Amino acid sequence: MHYIHQLPKWPHFQWDYERLMPILGNARHQQGLLLGGMLSLGFQFRQQTNLENLADEVTKSSAIEGTIFDPASVRSSIARRMGLPPKRRASQTGMSKVLSI
Repeated sequence: MHYIHQLPKWPHFQWDYERLMPILGNARHQQGLLLGGMLSLGFQFRQQTNLENLADEVTKSSAIEGTIFDPASVRSSIARRMGLPPKRRASQTGMSKVLSI
């Protein structure tokens, strides 16, 4: 089985809190360290990172459901909604340099 919803006990799971809590606590601690590190990198970097993560999540989630989206189009759409400039391709950047000469 590949998906959690295909398990026989879905959605009625049982777990051992004593085994699970230290693992979740460590994951939460690591998440805090990562977020703290990102704060020192600046707002623009955080925005770009959030954009990349959202685009990746949308692309992969859609693929699981059988819909394939162009990653560049997804990224562009999310960037527009976030008010971020579109990502320029290397060929676009090179062409703009040639045209500005």
